[in-house]
Amino acid sequence: MDKNSKLLTIVVVVIVVVAACGVAAYTLLSDDDDAVFQTDSVAQVYGNANMDYTIDSRDVDFLQSIVNGETTWDDTENPFADANTDGAITQEDIDLVNKIIAKEECTVYYYDYWGNASALNFPINNPRIAVTYWQQAEEMGILGLWDNIVVANNSVFTSSSTSIYDTSGIVSIGTSSSSSSSVDSAAIETMMDNDVDLIIASCYTTIKEAAVELESLGIQSIFLWHAGSYCLSTILTLGVLLGQEPAVMRYSRPLERSQPSPLCT
Repeated sequence: MDKNSKLLTIVVVVIVVVAACGVAAYTLLSDDDDAVFQTDSVAQVYGNANMDYTIDSRDVDFLQSIVNGETTWDDTENPFADANTDGAITQEDIDLVNKIIAKEECTVYYYDYWGNASALNFPINNPRIAVTYWQQAEEMGILGLWDNIVVANNSVFTSSSTSIYDTSGIVSIGTSSSSSSSVDSAAIETMMDNDVDLIIASCYTTIKEAAVELESLGIQSIFLWHAGSYCLSTILTLGVLLGQEPAVMRYSRPLERSQPSPLCT
């Protein structure tokens, strides 16, 4: 099996995991056949006003209709319409979404593991990435960013799920049995030595607390779900945050929604 086929298999597994969640259909693209799975997963980035898989002109149109009074904003149906998270839909939200589309410098917000709107400096261009466990590394592989990983938890070197990738250029930190060991003092020093500027992080309190220090060192952290029913939303969200929507869409294509749907709970 070649590398692309193995990557495709990984994404099949990701989408199957979330199949029980849903309402919006996604078609997995394959040379052999098209397999349709149901999921209500969306890119959980504020500015994704119409609750689909990306941020684009359709979100601008939706926001404009709200500003013009043609559409009433329902913050339950469309929680990510409020791009700047100030509690109202205004021209400022439209301006911010246009900046996200154009990949201009701005602050973007995403719905993090703890249910908060977390801020990131955007765009995140060609990041030097650290991952705190093998699942995050696998996600980078799916997004076409494997070569951007410069530091990784030791589990990346021992997991069969990441064994298809070349790890020779990656520096090991922590232990395979502990994600939190990836942010101890020695690991942070290793990140600094290797000019890491972004961590795709496991969602543990220890790592969240370390993120404050990392931020002061110029290292941003992204905290998303990396297992279970949220796998696809994580891939879609990372696709937007890291500017890798085309890589996401190589493997899955969302069909048209009949209407926006609420977040899967």
